[in-house]
Amino acid sequence: MKKVQGITAVIGMFLLIIAILITSFQAAIYGDPEYKFYEKEYEKYQVTESLQMEMEDVMDVTEKMMDYLIGKRPELSVETTVNGEKQDF
Repeated sequence: MKKVQGITAVIGMFLLIIAILITSFQAAIYGDPEYKFYEKEYEKYQVTESLQMEMEDVMDVTEKMMDYLIGKRPELSVETTVNGEKQDF
């Protein structure tokens, strides 16, 4: 009986560690509702120039992409301005 309890405890602790790890990744990725980390990285790597988009539009696409990834949007389709023209991104 003690052996079964020990095995159950080990499995439970292992599952708890995995749950905490997954939760911490999710908090790090989606925890900033304004996605300032992504904005900083977009500026650092000059993403707006290569995409020919304004930062406001890039951040709008980022927000909608994150909503899609966590299940708040049914599809990943965003209409935005690229190179001065409206298009699906």
